[in-house]
Amino acid sequence: MASSECCICYEVGPQVRALRCKHPVCTECCRKMRGTSCPLCRQTIDPSLLLELRIVHSQKRAYSFDLALPILQQPGVPQFFSTEHYPAGLSQDFELCVPPAALRAVIQGLNLEIAFVDTKFSCCNGLGPMLARQKLLRAIEKQNAAWRLANIPCYLSLSPGWGISQSTLFVQWDPDRDVI
Repeated sequence: MASSECCICYEVGPQVRALRCKHPVCTECCRKMRGTSCPLCRQTIDPSLLLELRIVHSQKRAYSFDLALPILQQPGVPQFFSTEHYPAGLSQDFELCVPPAALRAVIQGLNLEIAFVDTKFSCCNGLGPMLARQKLLRAIEKQNAAWRLANIPCYLSLSPGWGISQSTLFVQWDPDRDVI
């Protein structure tokens, strides 16, 4: 589908891929999407294509990047952040300091915080998402403090939003950022 035009930025080229729904999206636009569904029809993007595209990374410089982890949404199941997205090949320093298993464990820990609130406050409409977000923010602060103590210039941040479904979790790697 190299001759197709991206339905978001209208660029043409070999980086344009057809989603399961047949809408063409370039890899750069796909990496900037917050969710895991087609921006036009909202059909879920094939998980194997998501892994291939490594949803959302933007290099600010050759050695730093931001990775936005998509939220996995399934009916009747709490919304969790993907543990399968890893910025492989972007920074050897990142891969040494935060190997895939370590990042996966951090994200799984955050997802456990979400699950705890979901099971404890599922009866309280509206209160659960707000409490989950607050619990998640505390866990993120704790993880950032641990990385700071280890002099690892990796940071987690959560975009604004009422609950988890309106938020994006960012993994930021910036060796130039002061870690002390």
